[in-house]
Amino acid sequence: MIFFCHIFGVFLFALLIGGDEVDRLWERRSSGALMPRDVVYAVGTLVAAISPVIVLYFLSPLGQGTVSAGEWRGLAKLWTIFAPFMTPNAELTLMTGVAVVSLLILIRRYVQLAPGMPLVFVVLVFAFVVAPSTVKGGTFVDLRFALMIGLLLFAGVQPRLLPLPAILVVAVGAFIVLRSGYIGMMWFDHRHDLADVRAALAMVEPGARVMVARGQPGHLTDVRPPERALPGIYRLDGHIAALLVIERHAFWPLLFADSAQQPLIVKPPFDQIAQPLSEPVEWPLLGEESFSAETLRNARYLSHWRASFDNVLLIDLATSARTPRGLLPVYRGHYARLFRIGR
Repeated sequence: MIFFCHIFGVFLFALLIGGDEVDRLWERRSSGALMPRDVVYAVGTLVAAISPVIVLYFLSPLGQGTVSAGEWRGLAKLWTIFAPFMTPNAELTLMTGVAVVSLLILIRRYVQLAPGMPLVFVVLVFAFVVAPSTVKGGTFVDLRFALMIGLLLFAGVQPRLLPLPAILVVAVGAFIVLRSGYIGMMWFDHRHDLADVRAALAMVEPGARVMVARGQPGHLTDVRPPERALPGIYRLDGHIAALLVIERHAFWPLLFADSAQQPLIVKPPFDQIAQPLSEPVEWPLLGEESFSAETLRNARYLSHWRASFDNVLLIDLATSARTPRGLLPVYRGHYARLFRIGR
């Protein structure tokens, strides 16, 4: 079941079981009671737990082909390690990470970890440091390890009441309220963008083919308003157009339908203009008459986009953006605009 949810869930599952078994073997060794059958039993337990996943992996499209790795992001990992505490505000994210680490240092004498957890942390930290950004089409590989570390900082620690000063308890409580309030406010403000997109989508005919473009060019994470991105990580509005499929029964080329990662298949003729693992194209590209090979690798549907699509949905528009020829405005909003492609 975990395999069909996410392959990284399988990794964490196996790591937790392995850490627990190694801890049990270490305790028996310390007491002088370790026997060869104990090692066989521990290895057998782990193999029995993950062997179905190994079979499923090699039977799936994910197990086919060579392992391709992306770039190693080096110094960028110093920021990525804060991913478990990430908010749209960089300062609040940094404050949260420092506060959590400082609190753990203060209560280190009282912390009781679950069995095998020290080994699990060592493996996850090592994996985070050496991991590239992508593996076999899977993205944010190192960031996912950081998220596991953050999760286990809480899930792997035995909760207990500690003799902490009242002022520290009040400070921690106030910080939690501040952080939760800020995130809630960001989600609440996001309703404006969502309402604008839905107003644009209301003009889309069911069954239409809709290409999505972003008005702010470049891989931007420092955006306004801030709820549209995680600073230094990624934009958060790249998939908002998925509402086209859900609410308008329209085709959207960026639907996650990669056979190696999702049990979804785009059928012909739509498969020729599908790009499952990409982001919206940059709006200025639509004004060009020809495209580079790199651009077409990331958005192959651009080669004949005027004939392949019925509409263009523009999100996060720039104030100085010019409208490419042949696009007829259907809806104009503060965040989203819809155009019909003239024939």
